[in-house]
Amino acid sequence: MKAKLLAVLLAALLLLPLIAGCHSEESPGEDSQSPDVTDTSAADTGSDPTAPERTFDDLPDADLEDRVIKVLTRDEASTVLWRPIDWVCNTVDANSTEINRAVFERNKRVEERYHCTFAQVMDDNYLAMATAAYMGNTEDYDIIVMPIIHQINSMAANGYYMDLATLDNIRLDDPWWDANTNDSLSLLGRYYTLCGDVNIVDNLATWCTVFNKSIAADYGEVGDLYEAAYAGDWTLEKMYSDARLVANEDIGMWGIINEAEASYAFLASAGMFTFVKDQDGVPENNITRPSFTNVMLDIYNWMADDSIQVFGDPDIGVGWGVNYDIFAKQDSGLYLLCTLSTIIGPQFAETTSPYGILPIPKYSSEQENYVSTFQAGNATGASILVNHSDAEEIALVLSAMSAASVDTLTPAYYETTLEQRAGQMEDPDALEMLKVIFGNRVIDIGIVMSGSARTVLIDTIKNRENFSFTSLRGQHISKMNEDLDRVIKAIQNDFKPTEESES
Repeated sequence: MKAKLLAVLLAALLLLPLIAGCHSEESPGEDSQSPDVTDTSAADTGSDPTAPERTFDDLPDADLEDRVIKVLTRDEASTVLWRPIDWVCNTVDANSTEINRAVFERNKRVEERYHCTFAQVMDDNYLAMATAAYMGNTEDYDIIVMPIIHQINSMAANGYYMDLATLDNIRLDDPWWDANTNDSLSLLGRYYTLCGDVNIVDNLATWCTVFNKSIAADYGEVGDLYEAAYAGDWTLEKMYSDARLVANEDIGMWGIINEAEASYAFLASAGMFTFVKDQDGVPENNITRPSFTNVMLDIYNWMADDSIQVFGDPDIGVGWGVNYDIFAKQDSGLYLLCTLSTIIGPQFAETTSPYGILPIPKYSSEQENYVSTFQAGNATGASILVNHSDAEEIALVLSAMSAASVDTLTPAYYETTLEQRAGQMEDPDALEMLKVIFGNRVIDIGIVMSGSARTVLIDTIKNRENFSFTSLRGQHISKMNEDLDRVIKAIQNDFKPTEESES
């Protein structure tokens, strides 16, 4: 599965430009030990680990009698980096890209086997349209694809989506589904949206560290960064120590080019999440615990050092475009914290400096694994409305699309990327790092479910004068708990109206 995920990303990196209750406050100094890393391994599915992985050919047959499968996505023209290019392509010609051809071939395989066709509905009002389809009990859309935050917080949390784990035609342990990501997105053991081989936007939205090889080579104390990563010594402490060696205001050199939202990635790398789930998958608030505060204080102290880093955030630094120009065009930064989508942007297309890719650093070298996460506001998942009368048929089609992506889209991405990268990115170590990045990727369900949780973390980093986390948390904790309790009670009650909800 790692190889498949790697191939998906490799293509995406270069191909996309080608296609048009308040608890008592504790002091930050409490509990000084490093936190334990959350277990982010995939849940035990009970399947036989020695059995061969299923393929497209192993899926059951069906005759959908020329049914048109309608896929609702965001508008293609509304975004450059997050375009929904991986769902429908009904025609190809001499000007078609390899991606277009692969999507066409994949869908044609599904169409011929299941006697169906595909239509994509692209609209910036996708959320309102999906909600209207549920409220009107219509079947205007069969598969709904939108950013994870909306999938969970706006749709699933209101009872609009099917629990995909209950459908016979979706097996979560199939190799074309991203088990770790999907487990972390589940609520009370229910899976309302899925990521897998069929979808590449979640990969593009994944956080990573990019480093300038030339600058690293100029400073011997930085050492071999890939060797450090393999040894498990690629940590936040090392990254910021390296940054102090390199940063020089007199010559305009920065150690780190950063984003406030990277705090989400740093917390995930430490195994720290605003909401954590118990053995039954029930989320609970974790942000008031001393261990969380301690880690947040460390992250703040690192990110508040303006002498060695610049932020691509207008509130605390330069603009987004300038941020990337500093690294890719001006060669004036050792490390860049970004999502993998950044590498495909126009700034990187013009860079002549060699660069490498690393995971987000560990919080501590004592941690066993690197942990990755993605931007929930950009990554997308696939869902089915709960009142769809043919959910099993649609589930079969969705599984078939994802299964067929393994030997259509994946090889196309891989081959095209090799051709495109031949002159600039002959870097087998970087490819191994991409495997690491996707091998243990999760998402903080609290960041997905609660805008208040996001506000506390981001505003803490934006306040450069003092560590305001505890006061911000105090201001927002009631709303965070309301967000949490609303969803838990709704799911536990199967989204049926209660006296409390009707009052």
